[in-house]
Amino acid sequence: MSGDAKECREHALRCEQFAEHVPTLTGRQMYLDLARTWRRLGEELESAQSFVALVNGMAFEQCREPLRVGSGRALIR
Repeated sequence: MSGDAKECREHALRCEQFAEHVPTLTGRQMYLDLARTWRRLGEELESAQSFVALVNGMAFEQCREPLRVGSGRALIR
């Protein structure tokens, strides 16, 4: 898997569709549990990607401003 949240949602939808056609309650529940897991994974991927983008943006901002050293400690201007 490529780490694509959209792909996770597609897997979840497919599991829900399979669940509609399974004759047993246990089988339906298994597919619905899988769908829930796929959706959660998609949400976690989106969250992680947002966090990485935020960290990358912060690193970029920090690199723009040089650190200054004074009185034995680093100061950000």
